[in-house]
Amino acid sequence: MISGIAGKFAPLAVPLGLLAAAWVFLGAIGRIPPALLPVVQYSSYAVFFAGLVLSYWFNRSRVFFVILVLAAVQLTLAGPARYIRPPVFYSPPTFSLF
Repeated sequence: MISGIAGKFAPLAVPLGLLAAAWVFLGAIGRIPPALLPVVQYSSYAVFFAGLVLSYWFNRSRVFFVILVLAAVQLTLAGPARYIRPPVFYSPPTFSLF
């Protein structure tokens, strides 16, 4: 068992390590070849899927649904939904009839 100051900061080691790794890789995004940019764009879905599988495996339904909602919001904001046309009543000719 770790004691002293190191014992107080031991639970923060993994989150801080992940943040440090993200900071290091964030600087490398500009050097990624254009052919691999879709991999970076859609890698969040792989993380969401892994979280869904783990939360299902360990019977954590709240975490499962939170991750499911976050994935749906991510898909809505940045995914194929941006290519969907708006409803007809938002088009200028129809809107001018009101």
